[in-house]
Amino acid sequence: MGAAGSKKGGDDLETHSVRPEQFERLISLPESKYTPPVTPFDGSDELEEAGVDGELQFGESCRELFLIDFDKWTFFSHGAFGAVLKPAYLNAEKWRRLCEAQPLKFWDRELLPLLGHVIREMASFISCPPQNLVLVPNATTGLNAAIKSISLTPEDAVFVLNVGYKSVKKIATVVCEATGADLVIGDIIQPPRSADDIIFVVENTLPSNAKLAIFDVVTSNTAMKLPVGELIALCKKRGIPVLLDGAHALGMMPVNISQWDPDFFVGNCHKWLCSCKGCAVLYVADKHKHQVQPLVTSGTSVLGFPADFAWDGNRDYSPYLSLPCVLKFWEAVGSERAAKYIEETLAAGVQILIDAWGTDCLVPGPLQCPSMAMVRLRDEVADPADPKAIEHVQDTLHHKFQIEVPVKLAWGKLYVRVSVPIYTRIRDFEDLAEAVCIMAQQKS
Repeated sequence: MGAAGSKKGGDDLETHSVRPEQFERLISLPESKYTPPVTPFDGSDELEEAGVDGELQFGESCRELFLIDFDKWTFFSHGAFGAVLKPAYLNAEKWRRLCEAQPLKFWDRELLPLLGHVIREMASFISCPPQNLVLVPNATTGLNAAIKSISLTPEDAVFVLNVGYKSVKKIATVVCEATGADLVIGDIIQPPRSADDIIFVVENTLPSNAKLAIFDVVTSNTAMKLPVGELIALCKKRGIPVLLDGAHALGMMPVNISQWDPDFFVGNCHKWLCSCKGCAVLYVADKHKHQVQPLVTSGTSVLGFPADFAWDGNRDYSPYLSLPCVLKFWEAVGSERAAKYIEETLAAGVQILIDAWGTDCLVPGPLQCPSMAMVRLRDEVADPADPKAIEHVQDTLHHKFQIEVPVKLAWGKLYVRVSVPIYTRIRDFEDLAEAVCIMAQQKS
């Protein structure tokens, strides 16, 4: 196929030579007037060579599609940084080589229409208008842009839950300290038994002067699925904007921005979508677009949202450009089929751990997120009151048993957070169960 470029797009817009000031117009074109850029590779070749189709078997059979050294490691830490699909990784390498073959042509003539096409595909994937979506390197970048866009005074407040992600609370703390606003933390004082327990806390701790409420779609340290629809409705009734931290959401569950209707949404692509590292999205509702600015000011800035986010300098944009390959992968294998395998494997694996250790899960099934679970460790393994307990358990599993699994302290008890992507096997749970039993025996 020919080099990246395009036929003439509708509405007299040449999509093969888009300037930054035309970027929003390009991604806002209706489908009937939009001509996608022609690319030398859209990921189809990589997926075909890997044998990816609707008959792909999960577990052991699909491990060759990832770059993790499964011969050495039992890997339960997918939720931390994901694991890139090998076809996407190879596709990104092609984009890097295309760039280097004629850098000026690539940067100056081809990149923006290609990025516009990726945004349109991602917008369709999460059901939002493309002109409200931008690509960012990671969720942290998007969260910073969203939180720092809120105009705060000493009379205002920002609201978070104590189960929220640490770095989000740190961003909010820095912003509140700089503006004199209050950071109000809603405390869930014990493991919730139902969504109503979480809603009750928000109803009774959300201050009337909050200018922003931040909620995780899935909590990282406790693997809980929050009732975001109800929380957004509650906040909207009080006139309080909502930022959804969806770092774990994309690829773990269906994301429908039009249905949820948040003011802001941030999501990583490298975790459960399994894209290359350095790829996330930021959604901003129309009424906030004028105030959201990128953290990096470049030569194309001050054009407004989304154009200001299209180019932040000379860097590797291949993680973005390989996203269509990632989306094609999940379409080919069947997202619902993958979700069913993950749900069944997680349930069976968690039961193996509970039976072997005589413990329990942190939260009941309806609150547990679809791809991760918190299973309590045996008391003999480590004392939760010991400040070095987490490090000791995690390091022992890592160095002695070659098991990579995060250990978490939640409400005074120690848990392992197990992640189950499509490459996880039941045998992995059996290995983890045995390793912890050996550790318990050695401590007693």
